[in-house]
Amino acid sequence: ARLVHDPRAPVVTAPARGAEGGIPLHNLLGFEVHPEPDGPISRVTMPVRAESFGVNDNLHGGALATLVDLASALAAVRHRTIDLETESLVTSDIHIRYLGQPRTDTVVASAEVVRDGRQMIVLDCRVHDGGGHLIASADVGMMVVTRRRPLPS
Repeated sequence: ARLVHDPRAPVVTAPARGAEGGIPLHNLLGFEVHPEPDGPISRVTMPVRAESFGVNDNLHGGALATLVDLASALAAVRHRTIDLETESLVTSDIHIRYLGQPRTDTVVASAEVVRDGRQMIVLDCRVHDGGGHLIASADVGMMVVTRRRPLPS
């Protein structure tokens, strides 16, 4: 039986290689996936806490980039059918504008497909705090490529 993701089905994130509870970095950052039941938008929340801080005790740009990347990937797989046995979704480029610090204890990334081309899926992602304050905006490019062997452990 082939494992194929149908965009009409609910999104389920597969655990990372050897990680029963999911991708370790996503777990460390406290990500929670909240897909819209029937819409094209994918939402992922992250608590604002020490694990996601940089040197100045502010939200680290890398934590926000990881949040944007996951929300965008989930929106892409909600939009396009992907054969998970033979294909992988990879981020080809990501441009993030950091616009401010959150004013609440949670941030949410919302991503949506802007264009689904033959090779490239282009997405728009916005990150807001719990009060609706925009803290980042991103343009993301993703591609469906032939699945590669995992790196050795």
